[in-house]
Amino acid sequence: MSKNGSALQGSPVYLDTLLTKKGETYELYLEADNPGLWMIHCHNLKHASMGMSMMLNYEGITTSYRVGTKSGNLPGL
Repeated sequence: MSKNGSALQGSPVYLDTLLTKKGETYELYLEADNPGLWMIHCHNLKHASMGMSMMLNYEGITTSYRVGTKSGNLPGL
């Protein structure tokens, strides 16, 4: 929708990966039509291991797996 507060111009932009630079902000539109637990993360594993990740959860959807560092599932650095 916008980059650094300025509306994007031209044709719609469809991305599943967005490269951002320090200090940049993006406003996006997300059509959430695939229920599940989705990890959103930095593809730089060192950054991901330092916490640049989040979970997008649908209300009422659960998992038997443990989410977070207590699981012991950490990216190799």
